[in-house]
Amino acid sequence: MPMNPLETKVNFPKKRYKLTTAHFDFFCEEFLFWISVLGIENWEIFFIFDDDPENRASIDTNITGRQVNVYLNKVWDGVEPTPTALSLVALHEASELLTTPLRVCAKSRYITESEIIEANHIIVQALVRVLGNKYEGHGTCLEQQKKKTKKRRRA
Repeated sequence: MPMNPLETKVNFPKKRYKLTTAHFDFFCEEFLFWISVLGIENWEIFFIFDDDPENRASIDTNITGRQVNVYLNKVWDGVEPTPTALSLVALHEASELLTTPLRVCAKSRYITESEIIEANHIIVQALVRVLGNKYEGHGTCLEQQKKKTKKRRRA
């Protein structure tokens, strides 16, 4: 069956963006900001500005030594390295670090339930800290429902 020429996708080459040391410095600052927001502590962090055709950024961890290499690719395909993009990539990598203990537990052949609970609890605490701060003062769902009901009665 012939393809409809209007449905044919044309794969244009993606624009390539070369990152500068200013991009790298900003990324490093953003990564440090995000790990503080997420409450990630006691890691020795090494930042590496390198070529990685597979990823915009990545991390490599040694959980026993509490060391992390944080890589930023020198070239991005298709995504302009704006401050927002760099910040979101830094947040992504910080989130990867946050979930590292749980991933290590999942890969371990011999793991106790308490180790899994502890690794999960680290993630839960970070979510509560971040979301709790963002939505502080919004009250409980029940309180919100009461407020909506009162507004409807006044109308």
